[in-house]
Amino acid sequence: MFCLAVSGSLVCQLLVIYWSPLQHVFQTEALSLLDILFLTTMTSSVFIFNETKKYFDIRRTNLVPLKSDGIL
Repeated sequence: MFCLAVSGSLVCQLLVIYWSPLQHVFQTEALSLLDILFLTTMTSSVFIFNETKKYFDIRRTNLVPLKSDGIL
């Protein structure tokens, strides 16, 4: 169901951007390939930054020994 929702959202966004009747209603214009590459790069950089931060946070917490209260 999630994949269907994401696919539907993507299709609707593409229709608003590239289909002439919806371009008129929403006052949009078609994006060039360069625009799409720029946007993909910018959004991917946020994803990569967050995943890198998560990786180092997990490594750091695994290196810190857990406190023991003496019960094994």
